[in-house]
Order: sequence, then C-alpha cells, then structure tokens
Amino acid sequence: MTYSMVRLGSYERMKGWLRSNGHASTGTLLLSSMVAGGLGGIAGNPAGE
Repeated sequence: MTYSMVRLGSYERMKGWLRSNGHASTGTLLLSSMVAGGLGGIAGNPAGE
C-alpha cells in the first residue's frame, strides 16, 4: 500500500504544479509519472535486504 500511496500522491502533486505553471505537456507528464514511479519504488522496498 505504501508504494501506491507514494506513487499516486507524488504524481498528483507534480501534475498540479506543472498545470499551475503552464508546463503540462505530454512529455513533462510522462517524465513526472516516471519520477513518481521511482519514488514509489524507493519507498516500497526496504533498503537493507
């Protein structure tokens, strides 16, 4: 559940920020979704396996 919450929450924040600044093109939204997925992966996996 942590992975999904971080991924969706961070993507929505980045998307809102991009739209408010007028930079919400398809490329920037795609990049922000990749960054959000990476952040979710970091939060969802324990560091010391």
